[in-house]
Amino acid sequence: MAKGAGDRPGLVSMVRALVARPFERALLEEEHARHERLQLQASSSVLTEIAKRVEPETDGYLPISGLNQRELDVQTATTLRDQARRAALENTHAAGYLGSLRRFVIGKGATITVTHDKPELAEAANAWLEQFHHWNRWDRLEDELPGRTWRDGEAFVRRFDEPPERQPDEKTARRLVRIGAVLADPDEEPPDGMIFLRFMEPEHVADPQGDITHGIVTADGDVETVLGYCWAPDGKNVKEVVPASEVLHTKAGVDSGVKRGRSILEVVLKRIRQYEDWLNYRITLNLMRTAVVLVKTITGSPGQIAAIRDVNQKQREDTPGSAQSQRMLKPGTTVHASPGVAYDFKNPQIQAQDAQHDGRAILLTNAAASGLPEYMFTGDASNANYSSTMVAESPGVREFESWQDFFTPVFVQLHRWALVAGARAKRIEGLSEDEAQTIPIKVEWPPLLSRNEAEHAAANKARRDAGCLSLEGMARDEGIDWDVEKERLEQEAEDPPKQPVATLLAAIAQACLAGALTPDESLEKFVRDGMGIPALIPPEPDPTLPDDTDPDRSPMPPIDRRPPPAREAPV
Repeated sequence: MAKGAGDRPGLVSMVRALVARPFERALLEEEHARHERLQLQASSSVLTEIAKRVEPETDGYLPISGLNQRELDVQTATTLRDQARRAALENTHAAGYLGSLRRFVIGKGATITVTHDKPELAEAANAWLEQFHHWNRWDRLEDELPGRTWRDGEAFVRRFDEPPERQPDEKTARRLVRIGAVLADPDEEPPDGMIFLRFMEPEHVADPQGDITHGIVTADGDVETVLGYCWAPDGKNVKEVVPASEVLHTKAGVDSGVKRGRSILEVVLKRIRQYEDWLNYRITLNLMRTAVVLVKTITGSPGQIAAIRDVNQKQREDTPGSAQSQRMLKPGTTVHASPGVAYDFKNPQIQAQDAQHDGRAILLTNAAASGLPEYMFTGDASNANYSSTMVAESPGVREFESWQDFFTPVFVQLHRWALVAGARAKRIEGLSEDEAQTIPIKVEWPPLLSRNEAEHAAANKARRDAGCLSLEGMARDEGIDWDVEKERLEQEAEDPPKQPVATLLAAIAQACLAGALTPDESLEKFVRDGMGIPALIPPEPDPTLPDDTDPDRSPMPPIDRRPPPAREAPV
């Protein structure tokens, strides 16, 4: 009996395969479409993150570009000042730039003294200046004044002839009464004639109504002749017009005929922002380089693909609020691929090695604008050695010296205010008010660099011995005030020199042996002669003592210095 069609081997499987083939092909296409959709979603998320990083921010400090005006208007000047303050607080290079200026220009602080032909008058004036430093916290003020000038472009210092009131505002006073607090009286009172210095904020020097430009009253047709400053602390109304004689306005970065100064950070704001953007782009580039997309390639018959699909169904998990998603592979996961499955990791092939030099180029432009060597502005000395540093720091030293010369008359004027007020109150003995207006005030800045002084001094000595350098030239090259030192040298030449300690001790010892001094008297004479009294004169002969030159005096027998005879050993 012939076998039926259903009994033929493989016939059922063939029919089942023919029937299921369209469905499996559709499932395969759906699987490929799903993988492509996942790849697009991953790429879209990466590109979205990149777009967020590359998109420029609108709340950052932006440079004042496109303006070639000699003098900024009030609104633009306020914007520039706010941006410079933000950069000084948030940007590392701007903060380092201002910090380098403060450390090298100000350093440990300038030494400010009064010089006069009368030593007593100079001593009294310098003692008054010490009190002025104490009551005005000069150690803080001499750092803050240049810092405000550099950051804001200007600084306003107001002089008060009376001590500031030590009373809180009305709201605070009522609060203190409610809680029963009592403010203690000050431990010390300022002396009569003392002045007090306080800063005026640049935004408070203004005329809110706009009738007086920048809040500075000047003479008609002469901007440099200032008559007063409008003070509007609330920003609504001018509370007071302060006379120009009570305010010292220090401005930088502008001509003398411009009312308000401009921040020295203005020239580097644009490049600073570009460097921050470049740094963000580098971070984004590294993020893109590490972005990996996992591509799974499935090969085989439709049946094998369907079996793999069923296995993968168990690896899926439901995400709340979204469609089903594939579980992400954790770091360190070992993947065992089934037959017919291949995993391929795709990452973007982005090179852009040439972009790494752009960052240094931006920083070099900032260093050139600031007048500082690269290693001072960036803090990176990897591109400099000792010889190149010695050559490159000369422009920086000249920049620092220029700023010291800029602030010297400012410090002199502040101290002259103090001297005039002290002379008016008769607090400086021997100094009249008219003389206080012209008395010399000397400002000595700390040395900028301290290199091999011994070699430099030896070179100057060789030039002096060769006859090509004078003593005055040597002194000025070493930073010594020759006029002052010349007077001191002449005074030392007129006064008797002090006795060397060794010579003085030898003379005192000889006098003690001769009986001319007792031990107590020798100590007293040593102290007295050590202060500059001439050397000890040999004492006159004492008549009570034997005189070595007396011919009637029998000579002393000579001392036998021969060694004693050897003793015989006993038998």
